[in-house]
Amino acid sequence: MHSPSAQKSLPESFTDPTTRRILEAKKKMLDGESLGIYLGGRTMISIKEMVMWHRIGSANVLVTKESVRAVQEYREAQEAANSTPPENAANSEFSTDPASIEPPTLEPAILSIITTIDHDKCFVLPCNGWKGPSVGAQEFKDIKMTFQGKSPTNDVIVQDFKDALNNLKALVKEVSAGDAPMRGFLMSGTNGAPVLRFRHVVFEEVTNRPEDGSDTASDNDDSEWTLDNWPVAHPAAAEVKRSMHGKYRPNPLPAYNTKGEIIAPERCKTALPGATVRINFTLTHWLITSNKTDGKTNSSSGSGPYHIFNADIDSIRVLSDPPAQVITPRKRRTTRYDPDDVSGSPSPKKKKY
Repeated sequence: MHSPSAQKSLPESFTDPTTRRILEAKKKMLDGESLGIYLGGRTMISIKEMVMWHRIGSANVLVTKESVRAVQEYREAQEAANSTPPENAANSEFSTDPASIEPPTLEPAILSIITTIDHDKCFVLPCNGWKGPSVGAQEFKDIKMTFQGKSPTNDVIVQDFKDALNNLKALVKEVSAGDAPMRGFLMSGTNGAPVLRFRHVVFEEVTNRPEDGSDTASDNDDSEWTLDNWPVAHPAAAEVKRSMHGKYRPNPLPAYNTKGEIIAPERCKTALPGATVRINFTLTHWLITSNKTDGKTNSSSGSGPYHIFNADIDSIRVLSDPPAQVITPRKRRTTRYDPDDVSGSPSPKKKKY
């Protein structure tokens, strides 16, 4: 694997815009100028210095070691403050009032990878094509966008993808020892090549209602997507959507084009399949021991215990737009005369320029 210190500057010979965008994104991540921990170009030892699995409820969540240390230090400070006699409290460096210190929280580790979205395994419709209860989503509020990431074809990043896969395999192995199979994240593609499955929860429960009472998609003032204008394709989804007002709000896929501009929900289905992207994501693990469908993971029932890993998308940045798709020839009747022979046709067609 490569060393982050080796990524000092980009070779001037790389003049192709797509290649430069990929290399610039990689350099930014390795230099610590990005929110995510880049999984390519790093050793597993260096990654484990930054992240660890932590049990939260029934799940294991990959969190930052920095946040774990902050939580531990806070608890130790509180214990020390509580054990200090009242007469010595004024001289103590700790406060006996818990409200005087902002309690830190565990932060999920944001991982980064550069991958190409499989054109045939990309399901990012705003309504997910929901027509009624299904194995994937019994209710419309539970729909999720999903897609698979495969190895990029650009030579400058192929090895990084292999390195990232090896690091991810090592990470998931830490909480999935044994013979139980794994589902949900590390998978085999249609040709047997390894792929990664990512997901995005489309609707989130409303907890803090805005002052104007609208069902906004986020806490941002400039949010333009609400339940009213959220695209749906089927009448069943439109009907259920009306009953979700005040309870749920849409959570647009945080996907951005090469210029860093948000991709509108209705545009994702054409802008993402086949694109090479940088994905920031978090990892969560469950050990499923029963055969019943698990509501949190949306996994179907299966025999015996198995491990579920969910890679939830934090953000997507397009580095290379999808290649042009071959258009299927339009269907038409075979005529008695050559349609291109305008002069010889009984009913010549006028050419349009």
